[in-house]
Amino acid sequence: MRGYYYQQLLRFYGGVPVDNKIYTLNDKDFMKPRNSYAECVDAIVKDLDSAALLLKDITPAKGRASEAAALALKSRVLLYAASDLHDANKAGAKSALLKAYTKPEYLMYTSGSQTERWKKQRKRQKQSWIGPVLPINWI
Repeated sequence: MRGYYYQQLLRFYGGVPVDNKIYTLNDKDFMKPRNSYAECVDAIVKDLDSAALLLKDITPAKGRASEAAALALKSRVLLYAASDLHDANKAGAKSALLKAYTKPEYLMYTSGSQTERWKKQRKRQKQSWIGPVLPINWI
């Protein structure tokens, strides 16, 4: 569930603080700096990989998370991350607003190869395809 909700936060707000610490009332400081877009994607993918591993060989109840759901969400996260919208060079060239943003690392990748991100997404998508093709009327 954490991977899903972080993915939603990333879609709506860009980079968010990623923190796996369990806080108590005795903690003095609850502030954490915002992580970059790339760090958030990496954390989400790591969460979804561990979820898929824990859900492997478990038959879920109807409406519950499954290995396939975790792998499909991971594929979607990587697909969005590889798109032109989250590449600083391409998005900045198409939008004056994004080009003028003072901290683009919160909204998109500022370094690295977009081609490598596409290859990574393609590899992960092949890994997530774990079952037979379902007919259109399977619901």
